[in-house]
Formats: sequence, structure tokens, C-alpha cells
Amino acid sequence: MSELPAELIGAWRLISLEDRLREHDEWHASMGKTPAGLLMCDASGAVSVQVYGSRGGGEHDYIGYFGIARITGLMHGYDDVSGTLYVDLQGGYPPAVLDDRAGRPFHIREDVMILGDRRTWQRMLTRIR
Repeated sequence: MSELPAELIGAWRLISLEDRLREHDEWHASMGKTPAGLLMCDASGAVSVQVYGSRGGGEHDYIGYFGIARITGLMHGYDDVSGTLYVDLQGGYPPAVLDDRAGRPFHIREDVMILGDRRTWQRMLTRIR
């Protein structure tokens, strides 16, 4: 198991999920304007992610996965922490998520986490207290 930084431990509620093709394009809410999601991490490295959204027209999307996390490039600032989160996936849906081994850059300041490169994709989460 991998120890995660204290700032990452806990439950996080998804606020927004945005993507765009190129850095200067407009952001697009790829799972609808009000996606519902939860990211949970414990000190041992266990991670679970659940995201549900609607793109309109009755079409719904669900992504869920769980596994063991590790962090690379961890940097602590005065009041923030950042790095790259990798998850050794143990299971998930749809099955295609199990092929995704890419790292996810993150930045945490107080109770807000931005997950993503902030150029072509970003997810904003807030800590659940």
C-alpha cells in the first residue's frame, strides 16, 4: 500500500467536470452542467471514484473505479500541495476505464482540489466535512 499526503485524505464532492479540445477553446461540461460525483481516499492509498452525469436528451453517463493510489512529484507550498495521482485500478465501469493508466495532476488549496492539467481538462472538487 502507498501512503497518501494528509491533504488528499478524505471524501471530496465533484463540483464541475470540464473538457476542451485545445487550450484556448471554450470549456465544455462533458457530463452535464450538474454532474454528481465523489472521490474518496484513505491514508493507506485506497481510492474510490464515482461520477454520474447527464448530457441531456435522456442520455446518462456513469464512471466508477477503485484501486490503490500512488503520488509522484509531490510539492508542498505555503498553503497548498500538488503532484500527480496514479491509481492501480482494481475494478471499474465502464470496462474501458481499466485501460486508463494515465496520471492525474492535482492541486489542493484549503478545501478545494483541482484535478487535471487545467489546459484541456479539469475537475473541481470540494472536501466534505
